[in-house]
Amino acid sequence: MAEKPTYEALMVRCKALENQTGQLERMKEKLQQKLREMSVLKTLGDQISRNVSFNKVAQSAVESLFDIMTADLVLLFSRKEEHLILVAQKYTDQQFRHQVKGPHKVGHCLCGLAVKTRQAIYVTDIHTDIRCTWEECKKAGLTSFAAIPLRTEDTIVGVLGIASADMYDFSKHAALLETAANQIAAGLQNALYYRLIHGQTETIAREMHEKKLVEQVLATSVNFTEAVLDSIPDVIGIQDLNHRIIRYNAAGYRFLGRTPENTVGQKCYELIGRSSPCRVCATTQVYKTKKAERVEKYVDEMDKWIDVRAYPVFDDNGEILQIIEHIRDISREKKTEIRLHESHERLIAILNSIDASIYVADMNTHEIIFMNQHMIQDFGRDCTGEICWEAFRKQSDPCPHCTNDQLLDEKGNPTGVCAWEGRNPITEKFYVNHDRAIKWTDGRFVKLQVAFDITDHKNMEEQLRQAQKMEAIGTLAGGVAHDFNNMLSIIGGRAELALKKAGPDSPVHNDVTQILHAANRSADITRQLLAFARKQTISPKVIDLNDSVGTMLKMLGRLIGEEIDLLWKPAGDLWSVKIDPSQIDQILANLCINARDAISGVGKITIETGMVFFDQPYCDIHVGFTPGEFVLLAVSDNGTGMTQDTLKNVFEPFFTTKKRGRGTGLGLATVYGIVKQNNGFINVYSEPGQGTIFKIYLPRHAAMPRKMPERSISPMPAGRGETILIVEDEPNILEMLETILQTLDYKTLSAATPGQAIHIARTHQGSIHLLLTDVVMPQMNGRDLAKTLSETFFDLKILFMSGYSANVIAHQGVLDQGVHFIQKPFPMEVLAEKIREVLDDKTIPGCQNSSFK
Repeated sequence: MAEKPTYEALMVRCKALENQTGQLERMKEKLQQKLREMSVLKTLGDQISRNVSFNKVAQSAVESLFDIMTADLVLLFSRKEEHLILVAQKYTDQQFRHQVKGPHKVGHCLCGLAVKTRQAIYVTDIHTDIRCTWEECKKAGLTSFAAIPLRTEDTIVGVLGIASADMYDFSKHAALLETAANQIAAGLQNALYYRLIHGQTETIAREMHEKKLVEQVLATSVNFTEAVLDSIPDVIGIQDLNHRIIRYNAAGYRFLGRTPENTVGQKCYELIGRSSPCRVCATTQVYKTKKAERVEKYVDEMDKWIDVRAYPVFDDNGEILQIIEHIRDISREKKTEIRLHESHERLIAILNSIDASIYVADMNTHEIIFMNQHMIQDFGRDCTGEICWEAFRKQSDPCPHCTNDQLLDEKGNPTGVCAWEGRNPITEKFYVNHDRAIKWTDGRFVKLQVAFDITDHKNMEEQLRQAQKMEAIGTLAGGVAHDFNNMLSIIGGRAELALKKAGPDSPVHNDVTQILHAANRSADITRQLLAFARKQTISPKVIDLNDSVGTMLKMLGRLIGEEIDLLWKPAGDLWSVKIDPSQIDQILANLCINARDAISGVGKITIETGMVFFDQPYCDIHVGFTPGEFVLLAVSDNGTGMTQDTLKNVFEPFFTTKKRGRGTGLGLATVYGIVKQNNGFINVYSEPGQGTIFKIYLPRHAAMPRKMPERSISPMPAGRGETILIVEDEPNILEMLETILQTLDYKTLSAATPGQAIHIARTHQGSIHLLLTDVVMPQMNGRDLAKTLSETFFDLKILFMSGYSANVIAHQGVLDQGVHFIQKPFPMEVLAEKIREVLDDKTIPGCQNSSFK
């Protein structure tokens, strides 16, 4: 019989059992700690990851989705066999709160169908979709609905419902919602696991009272923990402080494509073919911080994006014993995110490359949501987040021309493009704006405006209108001057004849003299009109502009008076120009007189020359300018200057700011016409109180200038009995010319039409020495008449006369070489000198010149 243990021996054994019980208690506490940590490994974002309660995870998931989606109601149902139980909801208004009277069956309504078909369902209008049988949704005023099943592996654990009172297409966010549903499912599953583990732990605690079952309880807990780990779809791994793998769950071995035998004991980085730890490693960071860490990275060797979360496991002394890793494959989500980012970047690049100002603003709050780079440069800053009327127009109230009310119809649908034009007070530019309503990423309608800068077009339109106006005025002025010239020719001619008949003692001598003076002054006015209309026939010469200006300085000094300084600044090595020298005199006289009248008292007038070059881009935005090299003639003064309104009309005939009787208003019109006739252009710059400068640009001529011979003053030459055929369709002028030429001892033949002239010439028995013909006549112009007669009369001399050339004798106002011309009206002595000059010309007759062939 065995000897009974002594009391001391029993006490020793009890003491040993107590020690063993204490060890088991500590082991139990460590096991419970590990179970609690693993229960939160599966999370849905930061909000879900902080909860281990099933209901809190569900509510956190609903609130997170409610915050990021355009929705009025978010519901979450869990599945219990063939029924759906509402576990969480979030709504914008009390009317959208859904009262659940009982569980919903799988297969009924949209949520039940989503669970049954295992597919997400998106309905834009539940009132027209027969699948929607949940009348509470319709009565609450909801319109759009989405139902997404919550899936873990092959199991549907619930369904997520999202609804909106407005019509909204939730399918645009299908990828986001379905990925979120999977995360919610995993989070809910983890919460269930935690609930099971927690319940199992409580069972273990109760059984700890029976010491003989401790071994069995521990073995059961370990097996249960392993079962839980293997049921989690994400990768769960445990490694030591040297990165050596202790174990993975089943999902981990599938993820790596390995078995436990060739995995356990290997270093984690060796499993993907690396020889050293990863540069970005959550486990390494845990070693440093001694707290949970998270990294997101791309693994080249696996061609995968992974989300890694590492959690430390501490021993009794607070030192890290092991690391638990939670790894989730996020390649699909990351690639979607990258594609969205690339698409966004491409769209931004396109918008920034458009040569227009583009912005987007909320149609209710008027907050600026987006500005492209072109608009940021226009306004000098990025105004995103500001109110549109404050940022773009510096106004305190909405713009009166806002188009928001026109962009949506009564049903809230876009109406199309609304175009309008206006000037922005900040950029001071003119824009044509195209506004339209578009649907933004969150489903709301916003205003998109595309504005094109048309400032240059506006300026060019204004310049073109002014040029067309001047051209029309010139045409009118030329026609009036031509007809007026005919009358002045009669008045002047008759007055001269009357003076010859009436001696100095005649009582009408003074009156006739005044008539002649008035006719001459009127002729000057018509010449100015013709110069403006570019119908003044000229004889251009290649000249040095400096020489021409230099010869005018003394005369100009007498014109402007002693109180005004005349400053002359000639440019060296000046290019030549081809122009009638008398036109330079006209330009200078008119500009200097205008400058003199603009100066009150003492002042200064400056004349200068220079050389400039205009390229094509400059001419593209300046109507009337042409590319090339030009000689500059500038006349400036320090007088009173002109306003912008005055500058707009400064070249118009008869426009003047001078007092009555001080000017005809034709001076600058004459300058304008001369410049245009010589293929040049003119600019005027002036500010009130700052003076004025006129800049005239004449085309450069390559030939060397010729000095003009000075005209000698001689008595009026008379005729030598030569016969002159006069052709003029104005009877009064024809009669006057007959009288004048007969007075000068010429024989005359008169014809009122070209046909009559041809008949007279062919039937005349004697010689015809000169044809004096008008240019513009009915039936035939003077040029064709001269050519016809020259075919019969080879020695016939030709002298053309006209109020303007009509581009018949002169090409674009420039006389052909060898062609003789006299401008109407003309004094008797000028006519006498010109006829004598033509008759005495020993060169080939004008009609046989190449110009008539």
